[in-house]
Amino acid sequence: MSIIYSHDVVLDSILVNNTGNRFQSSNTDGADTIRSSGIKFNNWTVYSGDDSISLKANSTDISITNSRFYNGLGIALGSIGQYNDQFETIERLNVENCFFDNTLHAVYFKTWTDDQNGYPPNGGGGGLGFASDMLFKNLTVQGMRGAAFSISQCTRFRGAPGVGNCTNSQFQIRDITVDSMVGTTKSARVASLQCSAVAPCTNIGLFDVDLRFANGTEASAYLCGHAENPRGFECTGTPCVGGSATGEC
Repeated sequence: MSIIYSHDVVLDSILVNNTGNRFQSSNTDGADTIRSSGIKFNNWTVYSGDDSISLKANSTDISITNSRFYNGLGIALGSIGQYNDQFETIERLNVENCFFDNTLHAVYFKTWTDDQNGYPPNGGGGGLGFASDMLFKNLTVQGMRGAAFSISQCTRFRGAPGVGNCTNSQFQIRDITVDSMVGTTKSARVASLQCSAVAPCTNIGLFDVDLRFANGTEASAYLCGHAENPRGFECTGTPCVGGSATGEC
């Protein structure tokens, strides 16, 4: 479902079943918002192999509440920054009381690098702007497959050679808070913040996070690159930089 140029819309009690025979399959997003505001997702159930719900360019004042997401990648911010020299934002998102089962992430950000390789829709890069003012509250996860909270500023044209410059994006991510996230994980990484050196992530807060392996051992890795003024946690290492939009290597 694509929600484009829409405003003040309530989408309540909706089931999206984009089930494939793998955990990850392209272009099976539950919903995408583009150039839209005042969109309320409530009581959604999404089975997908891609983004559960994705907020893209100029999505503002969005809420996602009381919803359940299965498989796929989790809630996505982006991708964004694909259009060279174009200024775009994602602002004022509230996510509350949501459950994630076997997703790669609960929440992840993906921006294009500042290097333009090709042209949209399948290439691009060099975009400007910011994502800010977001609250993720009371999240429960089960069998998380990767870092529950992830930022990757490495998105680039799939056919471009090499890894690419994952630190030169001019798109900034700031003022993000996760307040209470509990559950089970298969990954040692609670968070992976692979931010731009040109426009560092600022004011990222993770509070009351308790993720554990099936044997009860606590996941404790908070990996940070160019993340300024982190709140509620201490960085324990540096993130993997592999050029993946999902923050995985």
